[in-house]
Amino acid sequence: MSNFKELEEFLRRQKDTEQKVNGDLQKENFIHATAAFYSRVQDFLIPLVDEGLLAVDFVNSSITADYVGTYDMRTMLIKSGNQRVTIFPVGSAVIGAYGRIDMRGDNGRVTFLWVPRSADRPRAILTMAAGDQRLPQSPSPKGVPPAERAWKIATPPPDIRFIDLNPESFSDALMSVLHE
Repeated sequence: MSNFKELEEFLRRQKDTEQKVNGDLQKENFIHATAAFYSRVQDFLIPLVDEGLLAVDFVNSSITADYVGTYDMRTMLIKSGNQRVTIFPVGSAVIGAYGRIDMRGDNGRVTFLWVPRSADRPRAILTMAAGDQRLPQSPSPKGVPPAERAWKIATPPPDIRFIDLNPESFSDALMSVLHE
């Protein structure tokens, strides 16, 4: 075997190991963030559950992602009368965000994205080079620690905006997926 082939195989193993390690950390962060999201939503819904206006339950589901494999997550079910809303994790491999959760009901779908706390819309990250020099660029979202991220409601394209998640915005989102 040539030295080049050995180098190539070595570099492939290193890349796979790095992606696996990064994938495991990404998965763990997403699992914790999803649990925190569910806890927060449950807090929003406590008054309605206490009044018997709706019920909240969980079922197990699975997610499959590159470099992470398949892992178990929970799906939240909200039931009211004959209506059912499902809130489920989509994954952590999302362009422009660290994770995505969807809420689906008979009347549509709402997307929640885990983004930098200060974000109000998606940002494109560009790296430009002129000759041997790299030009300054926007800070990469990859460097935002989990403690500085937040779940936000993403408005539909083409003009995507992020809405802070609070009891009022969640209520509006829930109403939008329920039918009358």
